[in-house]
Amino acid sequence: MADKYTIQIQPQIGASDALKMEQDLNRRFSNVAKKFGSNLGNTIKGAAKIGLAAAAAGVVATIATNPFEKINENLNNITAKADEIATRANQFGVATGKFAELQLVAQSVGLDTTMALQQFQDMLQEARLFRAGDTTKSSALVNFLNEKDLVDAFYAFAKSMNNLQGDQRSVEVSKVFGNKLEAKLSEFFQIPDLAARRRQVKAKGVTTQKLGKSVESLAAKEDIQAVNRAKLESELFVRGARAITNGTMNAQAQQKRQEMLREVSQLSQFEIFANLATTQERMATSIDGIRADLTALLLPLLQRIVDGIEWAVNWIRSKVKQVKGWGPSW
Repeated sequence: MADKYTIQIQPQIGASDALKMEQDLNRRFSNVAKKFGSNLGNTIKGAAKIGLAAAAAGVVATIATNPFEKINENLNNITAKADEIATRANQFGVATGKFAELQLVAQSVGLDTTMALQQFQDMLQEARLFRAGDTTKSSALVNFLNEKDLVDAFYAFAKSMNNLQGDQRSVEVSKVFGNKLEAKLSEFFQIPDLAARRRQVKAKGVTTQKLGKSVESLAAKEDIQAVNRAKLESELFVRGARAITNGTMNAQAQQKRQEMLREVSQLSQFEIFANLATTQERMATSIDGIRADLTALLLPLLQRIVDGIEWAVNWIRSKVKQVKGWGPSW
């Protein structure tokens, strides 16, 4: 038998069969193309849906993120500050609005006038006693006794100091406040136009009286906070007495003893930890250098990302405001 056979076939096909084959092939390719296009479209739509879902999840997560701790801290800070201003104003016997305004003016030059005003009030009393005949007291403020309001007298004194030259001003201010306070007050007494500064530190449309009423309102709310804190503390005592046992105290003592033993153990290995800390600092220095290079490289991109986020937030806000029945103040 031969190892292999070579079969040669001469294909014979008619015109009608060729046309039928061509149409069949075209139909098959058309079906394949349609399925490919359909699958591609579904893939894109699916990706879009996933993207939208992810975006929606991000929005929900952002909305759901509750900045409670920060808001609570701000709440406590503003009421405590208002209560302090109202309390100080009452102690000095002046209107809350006037004292708050004075604090704002002083704050504009980085100064807290509470201590200075207390010293000023004491020196005014000495000047009154001097006028009454006690020559052992200071007469430094005798020219300002006609002012019935402490804050007005302080402003009048500040204006008179502004009219003096540097060295002479320092001498006169030191007579009232001493050298230590004189250094802190120097910038305040150099404000060229106190009346203008008093207007500048208040928001548009806010009068001294309105400022005072707002501070007093917040101070009253701080009183409510204080009562609620005291009530919670009394409840804490009662519940704590039930929950804290002798076993609690013993467990605490054991924990403290273990903490002490650990500290002693670390002291015996000080050299090892010191070398470790040195190595970590060297590593941190290297990382800081890399971080600085990366920051310089990525900062422009980060700025564009931030700009994009701000645009998106503003766009979302504008859309939310357009929703019927919604009109939140952002």
